[in-house]
Amino acid sequence: MKNSFARTLCCAAVLFWVAAPDAMAVEQAGVAAGVQGNIVLAATNAAPGVVGRRAKSGEQIFIGDRVRSDADGAMQVVLLDETVFTIGPDSDLTIDEFVYDPGGGAGKVGATIGKGAFRFITGKVAQARPENMTVRTPNATIGVRGTIVYGLTSGTESVIALGGPGGDKNGSDRIGAVTVNTAQGSVNLQREGYAAVIGPSGAVDVQRLTPELKARIFGALAPPRAAAAAAAAGSVAINNAGEAAGQATAAAGIGAREVATLVAAVLQTDNNAVAASQDTRRSGSFAAAADAFTLDATVQRLTGFGSAIPQNVNLPLSLELTWANIPDLDFHLTGPNGGEGRFHIFFGARGNFGSGQFAALSNDRTGSGGSETIVINGLTPGDLYRASVFNFGNSSPNGTSLAQLSNATVRVVVNGQLQLTGAGGTVTGGTVAAIYRVPTTGVGNTWNVLSVDPATRVVAPVGTVNSAGIP
Repeated sequence: MKNSFARTLCCAAVLFWVAAPDAMAVEQAGVAAGVQGNIVLAATNAAPGVVGRRAKSGEQIFIGDRVRSDADGAMQVVLLDETVFTIGPDSDLTIDEFVYDPGGGAGKVGATIGKGAFRFITGKVAQARPENMTVRTPNATIGVRGTIVYGLTSGTESVIALGGPGGDKNGSDRIGAVTVNTAQGSVNLQREGYAAVIGPSGAVDVQRLTPELKARIFGALAPPRAAAAAAAAGSVAINNAGEAAGQATAAAGIGAREVATLVAAVLQTDNNAVAASQDTRRSGSFAAAADAFTLDATVQRLTGFGSAIPQNVNLPLSLELTWANIPDLDFHLTGPNGGEGRFHIFFGARGNFGSGQFAALSNDRTGSGGSETIVINGLTPGDLYRASVFNFGNSSPNGTSLAQLSNATVRVVVNGQLQLTGAGGTVTGGTVAAIYRVPTTGVGNTWNVLSVDPATRVVAPVGTVNSAGIP
């Protein structure tokens, strides 16, 4: 497959230098390749009423060109720095910006994926300066570092996945990563097979993709007729790494219209506590270990505030609990009290943001589902901070509703802002450093979520459900 890809690039380079050098040096971004079905190519600045022309393999692609595929269409755009975009049926891609210096690899790549299935492999520009490549969807901005990215977007919902490091393309010493920014926050994908899942509100979550879900996403890149023919032949190649989907998945040829269904399927994927703790949301500014991460120097104490958590202020460290289906989960935090034992923050003693515990609870949500947030205003030296969730609505020591029904999640957010709503206290903006989910196999009334060591600044997941009490 690498030899085939190299031949494609070689052909692209020949086409580039043979046709109209003067125009290409200024405007050309790349060439079309692997065109299947009906692909409409038009400049974004075309006159009103101009619908474009049908694209052909080998055709020049210029800066500002918009490529749209129909229900049976698919193609690649091979840029001159060896960046490769692939789109599937019912997809929309625009090359917004392309500048490239072949001598040193410097330049800029900018593209917008309006809808549909996509995959892209970074080239020389991202290898030289990763920050100079940006890909946008209607609800997210994707930054990359030497890697392969694939996904789907409907315009209001998106799945954006890390396909692997750059490998031979960008050098063995460069580890691939994807940063996904939305209006609601930022996540960093650092392990292959994980995806940022963006809902209609712009909220972004991170999920591990099962083989079936990966197959469905890659299946969306194949035109239905081509996928059905391949399935009839016996097997379907999913991607250049050689992954394969089952015949039924490939034959379905899932298109962008089903993105909402796929998003729902991804969000319902069962990630156990170990997997969630080892592969959680990461910010590029954090030095993350396998099952823990270290807070950086931006987590510092704020002064001049009272006991209540301030709103519209960037808060040092927020722990946001959300849940559904069952009533009245309570968020608890214990920690060092400045040389005077340990404090315990919960609905009956909400703490003090500006002094004393330098930590506080936002609210007490008693309804079925909702959210509560605990904010730690800088770390006080001493023993570990410990966060836990108690099932006040069903405190039976043999209960299973906390593990099996609550869908409880705790996000760890740095420099986010507290928002109080009727459903509780949530955090917007900032950097999501980790997300932990309640284990689905535990028995008991208490979920021990995480600990924070003020000496090392390490946040470590605990991930157990029992009835041993608040630690």
